[in-house]
Amino acid sequence: MPIAQIAEGLSEDFRRHWFGTHFFNPPRYMRLLEIIATPESDPDAIAAISEFCDKRLGKAIVVAKDTPNFIANRIGTFSVLNVMRVMQEMDLSVEQVDALTGSAVGWPKSATFRTIDLVGLDILGHVVANMTKNVRDERSELKLPEFYGKMLANKWLGDKTRQGFYRKEKSADGEQRFALDWKTLEYKPQGKVRFAEIDAVKNAKTTGERLKMLLAGDPKSNVTQFYWTVLSDLWTYAANRIPEIADSVVEIDQAMKTGFNWELGPFELWDAVGVAETVAKMTAAPENVKRLLDSGAKSWYTEMPGVQSGRGYFDLRTGKYQPVGAPEGVWSVREAKSSHGVVAKNAGASLIDIGDGVGCIEIHGLKQAIGQDTVSFVTKTLKPGSEHVRNFDAFVITADGANFAVGANIMMLLMGIQEGEWDEIDMSVRGFQGMTQAIKFCPKPV
Repeated sequence: MPIAQIAEGLSEDFRRHWFGTHFFNPPRYMRLLEIIATPESDPDAIAAISEFCDKRLGKAIVVAKDTPNFIANRIGTFSVLNVMRVMQEMDLSVEQVDALTGSAVGWPKSATFRTIDLVGLDILGHVVANMTKNVRDERSELKLPEFYGKMLANKWLGDKTRQGFYRKEKSADGEQRFALDWKTLEYKPQGKVRFAEIDAVKNAKTTGERLKMLLAGDPKSNVTQFYWTVLSDLWTYAANRIPEIADSVVEIDQAMKTGFNWELGPFELWDAVGVAETVAKMTAAPENVKRLLDSGAKSWYTEMPGVQSGRGYFDLRTGKYQPVGAPEGVWSVREAKSSHGVVAKNAGASLIDIGDGVGCIEIHGLKQAIGQDTVSFVTKTLKPGSEHVRNFDAFVITADGANFAVGANIMMLLMGIQEGEWDEIDMSVRGFQGMTQAIKFCPKPV
């Protein structure tokens, strides 16, 4: 039921203070909050609730249109249904699809079917039913497969019923995991799935680089065909949803990152792979991407010094780049570097002046592993009497990555053990402890 329709017939004052707040489940862990305004909603009331939910509840606020399934579920449901369609057409297994749609593409490790088991097959069924009933777009032919309906009838709803696409059984040897054969609806022992194409690009530095290499692979490869079909369909569908479900690419990307835990939103992923390169391979490109390229722009996002977020997005309404918004007081590390500058750095970390008397220590390196460079830099920066402690009122330690840091550089420790460098190992351990003490007892707040 549309949000606006629920308030029909009520007082004008009520309608001005009426709008939708769609929290993602479970709210304790999921950051996304979609706020859905009606034509009569008071912008000040929406701003007040948005500020509270941002600052007090820690939510990522995304403004959505009053359309079925809003933003994240509209795009996410399409993606899931399309993956199931491709799975059937390419005769892939549940395990193979999960191996293809997990971290390799920057999606959660639970991938497609493990995620459905976690959420519940019945929940996805309700979301799809709502979309099927209320949405008529260019991909309305997509629907849940016949085997999915049989699973619902069997009450195989996922983790809540102890079986869905996967099932665990206890045996004399411990716990054994089984996977569903969607063609027979029988369970078989789950095996490890490996794709040579994915193994070959596992050392790629970023998800974008990895997918660019995968899409450039052998066109006859099942892996290449799978990724091209799934991603090109996703890009096309997302591009066609503006301005239907959102005013810009930013809302769609933010919704998918904070609601579905995607590392990159559809348009960010498109940029990483290359917009012009992929459009050249499409049979029919969306009109919105044609507008982007016809304007002379080459990507959905661009760096934009001088704004809080440090980047801009291509606004389809104006045909120009506009600043990506950020909550008041929130600045990107990249923009802080260009605005105030890097005070000091080495191979392991940098000290950035982010204004208001605050110094930001940014950890560098592969997965932010903490090695000797990081240890010495943090210790030297935060110890009592250092020039940085004198010059700054407070410090923030940060890292730009999927994880804050993987911890100590265990590889260096292993090499020391193999070489029998026990004195160096002892010094490393003491140095690490000294760094944590410097953080704890720094005269300024850290």
